[in-house]
Amino acid sequence: MEFTGFTCQYCSEHQEWDTREAADSAAVWHLFHTHPLRWFAVTGGNYPVVQPPARLGRQLVGA
Repeated sequence: MEFTGFTCQYCSEHQEWDTREAADSAAVWHLFHTHPLRWFAVTGGNYPVVQPPARLGRQLVGA
């Protein structure tokens, strides 16, 4: 199984997910929840259309 993740360019948060779809979705939802002003500037305030990442894969936690 290939693990994948994202690192936020605004706050450097990094998350690992077990699928590419979940990691991409997590990046969208992270921006929406954590950086709402940037989300608004990029999208015009629309709600994310991708499913929440938990429906697409599992977040990997570990050190």
